[in-house]
Amino acid sequence: MEDVTKSQARQRAIKDALRQAVEEVAGVNVRAETLIMNFQTAGDIIKAIPCGKILEKKILKEEIKTIQQEGCTEALAMYWVKIKARVAKENGNPDPFFNLELALNRNSFISGEDAQISVKSTRDCFVFIFVILDDQEGQKVIQLIPNKYHKDNFIKADDLFIFPQKKDRDSGIRLVPRTPPGKKHVTETIYAMAFKQRFSFNAGIQEGIFGKYNGKTAFIEELIQDIVQIPLSDRAEAFAQYEIVAEKEEKAPGGTTISN
Repeated sequence: MEDVTKSQARQRAIKDALRQAVEEVAGVNVRAETLIMNFQTAGDIIKAIPCGKILEKKILKEEIKTIQQEGCTEALAMYWVKIKARVAKENGNPDPFFNLELALNRNSFISGEDAQISVKSTRDCFVFIFVILDDQEGQKVIQLIPNKYHKDNFIKADDLFIFPQKKDRDSGIRLVPRTPPGKKHVTETIYAMAFKQRFSFNAGIQEGIFGKYNGKTAFIEELIQDIVQIPLSDRAEAFAQYEIVAEKEEKAPGGTTISN
């Protein structure tokens, strides 16, 4: 815990425990930074890795231990955590020529400002774009693309897909990040998935249409259970983190939504 806060040490301990859990199932060639995206305000967002995924995790025990290293006059503090995890081993190998690029028009938004997402793939594919939200019950997922305005999610290789486009904005469609009521700052994640073939998710994921999100959408773990059915060679994925800062008291529901 040297030179880090208690919260940072805890997150590092959990991250390392999850890495070890995946190594037990999928092998040792796992880099810690590819296991999860660790956000201080949004919690641990489970990220795809090339050989395994964490489907569930439960912290069984955690404590701060004091250790005395030889030659040191002062004792060191170590954050120790024991977890129980359910790990899915991935099928196949990634296609090295199938990559997905994801970008936002900015990394930080004042609540109510317009956001824009850009996606490009190296192969023809069908694209899904989600927002991962931090909920009291856990990380939840809402779907941005496809939606009732953009039902066709097919894009050609090397074509830049932008949402919302100018014609969307001209018709009143906006992508609006907002802080939840009572919060001044949140961190969210855009999660883009690309598939070589058409795919439908079984998880009950709601569309992020303004005024319709009621918190009853799927958890990230439910989304992952669908994803692991697709061989690595047939999919690509990318993440983009952004923060939302409240400028004034918000009355609208929190989360990134499509408004019209």
